[in-house]
Amino acid sequence: MDKTGPSLDQMSNEIANEALNFIAQFLLDHNLYDICLSWIQQLLELVLQDGADTFGVPMELKSDILFNLQDACSTMDPPEDWEGPAPEELVMQLASVWEIDLQQFDK
Repeated sequence: MDKTGPSLDQMSNEIANEALNFIAQFLLDHNLYDICLSWIQQLLELVLQDGADTFGVPMELKSDILFNLQDACSTMDPPEDWEGPAPEELVMQLASVWEIDLQQFDK
């Protein structure tokens, strides 16, 4: 994942969902956070371009991605060389596109 960089746009829906599942889990790993942010940024770009149903991501996986990214944002800073949107912005934009209320995670 680190060597190829984000390549969701070249994956089938099934493989993309498997990759996103790994990314959702790796978001909470300090050593992999920067790699995950790049993949999440590409995911956001693709859903903004192609629509909320891009890759047919199941609702449970969407929730896992948002919950773990939101959790990671509260405990980790993005890498110093991060040039993408703030991780909090990624959370808000994905939640908006996917029409998920982030307040459900505040429980």
